[in-house]
Amino acid sequence: MVVVVAMLTMHAGASNARQDGNVVTVRMEGKKFVPEQITIKPGDTIEWVNEANGRKHQITTDPQQAMDANNVSIPKDAKPFDSGTVKAGESYRYKFTVPGTYRYSCPPHEMSGMVGTVVVQP
Repeated sequence: MVVVVAMLTMHAGASNARQDGNVVTVRMEGKKFVPEQITIKPGDTIEWVNEANGRKHQITTDPQQAMDANNVSIPKDAKPFDSGTVKAGESYRYKFTVPGTYRYSCPPHEMSGMVGTVVVQP
């Protein structure tokens, strides 16, 4: 497989959200993030794994990418991130360095309630 974006990778699948050192897995199932809210520490990485058969997803905190800018937010000193398209069987990783609360969405399924929260606690 050709890697489309440096942070976009293939993943065999995850059974549950888990923490392996500093990498936390969040699954994308159907039209939801599992778990919808997670707490991590600065320097930890979240890997969103698309386990939805045939569905493309997206992970964004960018208000210009979200269907409703009120569904996304980042701490004052953080920069927005956006995965672009994540196909079934692929994943996206993002390393969180700024403490605070991040609200993110999947724009294609945002109006169906596909939103999530990451709390980065020092």
